[in-house]
Amino acid sequence: MPNYLNHHIKLHHLHFTEINELYISLSLQAFASGLVGIFVPIYLYNLGFSISSLAMFFIVTILTNIILYPLTAKAVGWYGPKHIIAISYILMFFYVIMLYLLPTNPQALYPAAIMGGIASVMFWMARHIDFATVISARSTTSKFSTLLIFLTIVQALAPLIGGVIATNYGIQYGFLGTCIGLLFAIYPLIKTPEPVVPRKTEIKIFQTAPIRHMIANFAINAQGTVAAFQWPLFIFLVVKTYQDVGVVSSASLIIVVVLLHFMGKMDDHGQKSKMLKVGSNFRSLVHISRTFVQSFSAALGINLLGDITDTLVSVPYAARFYGGARRYDIPAYLVDMEIAGGFGKIAPWIILIGMNTFLNLQTALIATFLMAALLMPLLRLIEPIQTAEK
Repeated sequence: MPNYLNHHIKLHHLHFTEINELYISLSLQAFASGLVGIFVPIYLYNLGFSISSLAMFFIVTILTNIILYPLTAKAVGWYGPKHIIAISYILMFFYVIMLYLLPTNPQALYPAAIMGGIASVMFWMARHIDFATVISARSTTSKFSTLLIFLTIVQALAPLIGGVIATNYGIQYGFLGTCIGLLFAIYPLIKTPEPVVPRKTEIKIFQTAPIRHMIANFAINAQGTVAAFQWPLFIFLVVKTYQDVGVVSSASLIIVVVLLHFMGKMDDHGQKSKMLKVGSNFRSLVHISRTFVQSFSAALGINLLGDITDTLVSVPYAARFYGGARRYDIPAYLVDMEIAGGFGKIAPWIILIGMNTFLNLQTALIATFLMAALLMPLLRLIEPIQTAEK
């Protein structure tokens, strides 16, 4: 692993390039956000907000995303992805401060959701456009798997550290750590110039990305929301502490990193379809298996399988996602896909609100797991994009 890291970011004497500055900045941001990210639903639940209020917090965030995607895509073309990502980090900083102050200012719940929505739409649109622009079509899988290795390492360690902090000192200290990390993440972005990105003067919604691709993105974002936010809340209902939730979330680090390294060496146009089919089928089974978890050890085992299957899905899916962006028009395609994905993110929260009106919270969460399982086969609707790039 040291040789692998050294090869990609030259740790012995750091030299910033467009790719490794993206790796480093995104890794710092992922670590900072990961300290508290999966704990936000638990935090709101422990503050006494109702499940409807908790779900509406995320729905407001996502609706803010959906409304601002076209404008953000244009802003990336005007100012460059690095500028927009840097601004998103600053807005994330203020979003985290607003969460920190919620115990004394509960009326700030939805303003915080709007702030988080503005920050996240700027971050994800700029990240997607930057990544689709600076990598070559022939190296999508290897480049994305390398990025995922860095993100996996920090995203696995962050919940563990954040859980220990939250359990022993209070989650407010995790929020402060997140704020500091976000400021550090800005530095790599100023070390290389902005890449030349396509400027789309007019973006017509739902007229660029194929409908099959949008359905696939709806599905992967719906199941991703279940895994990232509703599953940790379910685990908390079982294990009762932030620390144990963090341990469950971090346990698969070594296995997933090894798997990502192996997948990065696979031919970009070779075995991706088989990986996506196998991964999506097994991930459906993982979502179904979540419904039977009633202990810490069961949660640990299911989460391990979940992270492995998520890796099998995310690498080939991303290759198709970015391949589609380059083929159809990067900003316009990404706007269509992200709006469809935004509706996918809303779906589990709507189901949770509906089910929780006549079921207890744990059973209502199980309903979202089953929904995610049913959606997984739709990921395969995003067909591979053949390219003539050499």
